[in-house]
Amino acid sequence: MSKIVFENDELLVMAIDGGTRRRTMDQIEEILPHVQDDDEVFPLAINTLNKLKQISEAEYLSLDLESYKQEPEESV
Repeated sequence: MSKIVFENDELLVMAIDGGTRRRTMDQIEEILPHVQDDDEVFPLAINTLNKLKQISEAEYLSLDLESYKQEPEESV
């Protein structure tokens, strides 16, 4: 079995970081209906989800997602 490699955009998707692989997958699944018409974001989310399904919790926890997290936008 080959090592699963995540692209930068996929790491950005995972930066929602639910704390566990399963929770992150759940959060990605929750946004799918909201991005299904977006020709870039929807396939990115699906690819990320499929890759997450192929790794273990330990592999997920070893990913450095901190640098991919973005600050929330301030309300004006």
